[in-house]
Amino acid sequence: MRKRLIVVGNAPRPRHIWQRMTPARFGRKIDAFDVVVRCNEIKNRNKPWIGERTDVLFVRAEGSPAHRMSQPGGMAIPPSMRPGRVIFSCDENSRGLYPSNPDDPHDGMIFREAILESGGLTGLPVATLSVSEIRSVIGLLAEASGGTPTIPSMGLLAIHHVTTAPEFTDFEVWIAGFKWRGWIGHNWEGERAIIEKWRKERRLRFL
Repeated sequence: MRKRLIVVGNAPRPRHIWQRMTPARFGRKIDAFDVVVRCNEIKNRNKPWIGERTDVLFVRAEGSPAHRMSQPGGMAIPPSMRPGRVIFSCDENSRGLYPSNPDDPHDGMIFREAILESGGLTGLPVATLSVSEIRSVIGLLAEASGGTPTIPSMGLLAIHHVTTAPEFTDFEVWIAGFKWRGWIGHNWEGERAIIEKWRKERRLRFL
């Protein structure tokens, strides 16, 4: 039997689920996975329906979202949800690969160390998405939007990683807590199309 991994997004409470189970039961289903992956500051922390475990935390390292998380209390992750390791979106060598955002006063600025300190994550194993993976995701999004480069969401980056990285080859990948909407700079329609394509290809399943 294959091990199971779930990527949990930061979307508001998925109301349709409550027709099938209580919020607490849904949270227990998430915690029952072999690996639980989350993104950024875990906005729904302390909500029973998202569970309590975090094994891998994907975090945006650059721009205003990273600056927000780097501030005191910006990564107030409960002790029970402290991840086992952190994977950042970029470092000093790869930040220029993402499309620029002229409306972002912190565009291109890196906040990795401050984020780790803000979240009490200093000392954890830390990795960074590879240059080839960043280019691959940006290319997929450009293809989905007629050739226009856009900044991928951290959720899409995380899902792409766990469905392609060799260390997760033997895992069955599930996702929950995504609605593919939010900041207008992301290509949500394109991201939704990519995820639906992967679902049809049985690369992932929805909880």
